[in-house]
Amino acid sequence: MKTLKVLTAMAVFSAVAVSVCLAQPPHIAEVSESRRAEIERPLVPRGEKMGLLVIFHGAGTSSWNQMTDSIVEKVRQLNEVEKTFVAVAGANMEFTPEGDIVDGVAALDEAGCDTIIAVPAFIFPTSHVQFDVPSVLGVYVTAEHRTALREEGIRTVRTKTPIVLTGVLADGDLLKKYVFDQAKSISKDPVNERLLVIAHGDEGYAGLVDSMMQEPLTGVSLLGFDKVEAAYVGIGQTFVQNAKPIVEANTKDGKKTLIVGVYVGSSGKSFLERVQRYQKEASLEGLDYVASETSLGEYDETIKHILSLAIEASKF
Repeated sequence: MKTLKVLTAMAVFSAVAVSVCLAQPPHIAEVSESRRAEIERPLVPRGEKMGLLVIFHGAGTSSWNQMTDSIVEKVRQLNEVEKTFVAVAGANMEFTPEGDIVDGVAALDEAGCDTIIAVPAFIFPTSHVQFDVPSVLGVYVTAEHRTALREEGIRTVRTKTPIVLTGVLADGDLLKKYVFDQAKSISKDPVNERLLVIAHGDEGYAGLVDSMMQEPLTGVSLLGFDKVEAAYVGIGQTFVQNAKPIVEANTKDGKKTLIVGVYVGSSGKSFLERVQRYQKEASLEGLDYVASETSLGEYDETIKHILSLAIEASKF
């Protein structure tokens, strides 16, 4: 009986709840309708003079600056065809005496842009993208971040120009294409090869990074490799712990390891050369492996992807 009463009460409550939802007060429906046009209005109205800002992490080396300058120039050339933006500029978030985000925004302001689409050329949406870049752009402010920026000598943007921040390079299918193409370019005998994809990763965003790497790993399995896996090694700090044991195990099993690096400024090959130059224990001498030779920054599809992210954001 008690159970029946409870079930009856629940049924009555559900019926009342449904009737309340169906009999929505007129003013709620009116507000919803009146706001529909505003909700669906693009963030960036058509006809504005839009500027594109490509934001990189920064490394403070001439080779890094040459690489980012090349990417920005290629995006600029592609934009000449698309003709979406009146100006394109590049900027580094940190580790740069000039060419920082403040300089990039100033260049677009000077070019007469009245809206800026900012594309963070970072691979995954980790703390740099969620907190640091928005802090520098002046759209995210906390006492902690303001103090950190001052201590690191990073300037903050001050502009009246609206800025729209897009997603990162991992948004969409760029990584899937990149990993597939790089693996295919160095593969000769898939049945006797195992693929190891190395990337920066981020301990605080491990679950997110893992989930965003699943599609590239699944897609490349179509090439028929004996095994496919990923290792997160920072910029080399944890290579010995997280990646080298995999190469050793593969060699022991009689399998060649194909190493693809997912980095904007480094190919798998250049990454390994640098790591082994500074860490003797990272040496892969005597092990059976081959590494990819094109960085994500050198990959033609990356240029298209950066412009595509910006164009899509301009339509929202």
